[in-house]
Amino acid sequence: MIRVGAVIEVVIGIVLLASPATVIEALIGPPSGDTTSVVARVLGGALLALGVVGAVARGTAHREVTIAYIVYNVAAVAVLATAGISGTASGGLLWSVVAVHLLLAFALVIAWQRAP
Repeated sequence: MIRVGAVIEVVIGIVLLASPATVIEALIGPPSGDTTSVVARVLGGALLALGVVGAVARGTAHREVTIAYIVYNVAAVAVLATAGISGTASGGLLWSVVAVHLLLAFALVIAWQRAP
């Protein structure tokens, strides 16, 4: 399951680095300036790093990386859902992305509990 998350994070990280406004508009709505692009690109770099470490993790490190993925996905659900409910985010993909993060979080918790 972590490999699926790794692929998703690498792709989204690259897209955020290359075209932050596209992702921001899909999730939150129209970008509000240069600061948004800078923050989105930093997030892109972080997601790229998370994806890379998820792709290369082996052995006992795999459990620790899985915990990091769980924390990230739960945080993404909390932040994006709160923004959607409060009306500060209204992008067309917002709730789909919340659902994907929620499903990934549940799947990763199950995988983590089953791992030796």
